Amino acid sequence: MMTAAIKPTDDADFARFPQFAPFAFRQDRKSVQLANHHYAAHLTRTNPGLAAAVVNAGAVETDILRAAPAAMRLGGKILGPLVYDSIEKAAHNPVETTLRDDWETPTYWGKPGRFEQRTPITLDASVTEHLMDISRTLTGA
Repeated sequence: MMTAAIKPTDDADFARFPQFAPFAFRQDRKSVQLANHHYAAHLTRTNPGLAAAVVNAGAVETDILRAAPAAMRLGGKILGPLVYDSIEKAAHNPVETTLRDDWETPTYWGKPGRFEQRTPITLDASVTEHLMDISRTLTGA
């Protein structure tokens, strides 16, 4: 799974999960991103042999700004070479996970292109199950 750069920790407030209404970026960003970590932990606990990971791909050099206002496109062209990672660098860790089996699952990669810099996802199982129960109720699964 891809997510923004956020380490797997147990300090998020999930009181507003999953509605986040009205969405407040500063308040809700962490719990939205950490839900991915919890899902990876859930998948590996409930599916022995399944490998799950969360990856921060970073700011990637794509054509995402093609429909943005002219000023944003210009800013992207000027700052892009300084701040964007190549697609190859962004894809490095996910590709390596398919080629190697020397990584613990679930794992989080916070730095694009740095396969050896990884963090095992060890979250409170009761919080993970609470989030999964909420998700099951929401989806009817």
